[in-house]
Amino acid sequence: ASGRTYLPFGQKFFQTLGLTVVAADTDSLAVAYKDDDNPEDLTDAYLVDLRKHLKDEYNCHNPNALKMSVEKDKTFTPMLILAKKNYIGKKLDGEIAIYGLQAKKGNVPQWSAKISVDILERILSGEYTCEYFERYLWNRKIELEEGNIPLQDFFISSRLSKEVDEYESQLP
Repeated sequence: ASGRTYLPFGQKFFQTLGLTVVAADTDSLAVAYKDDDNPEDLTDAYLVDLRKHLKDEYNCHNPNALKMSVEKDKTFTPMLILAKKNYIGKKLDGEIAIYGLQAKKGNVPQWSAKISVDILERILSGEYTCEYFERYLWNRKIELEEGNIPLQDFFISSRLSKEVDEYESQLP
């Protein structure tokens, strides 16, 4: 809960530096850096200043505040935020990280998950045009219509945590 309390102070800090806070959620901020900044240097340098800002600003308003750690979690270049807690980004080491997206969940057929991830990774690369994506999706449609996709790519497997008869019916 204290993370949520700190968010406005963190947002204010980055905004006074001329940076844009692109997302804020519960206990985290996503901040866009300027094109000429080195993202690794930026985050390390700003962490020190942010810790001081939070200590000065927040503790001034709440002297009995609990101590909270402020850390850099991930640095992406670029990052695509699709919805709250759903994003994909390319880490500085080149690894693609996907968080919260349906494509990564177990209740999505492998075929559609692969298409989703392929499209998102290509969007992140910045090397593909809208026309490319139209052709890509059209070709997936044709593969589907012609029956060229293995049936197991449409299976969704789930495991029950108890015996079937132990579940209570939700029907009226």
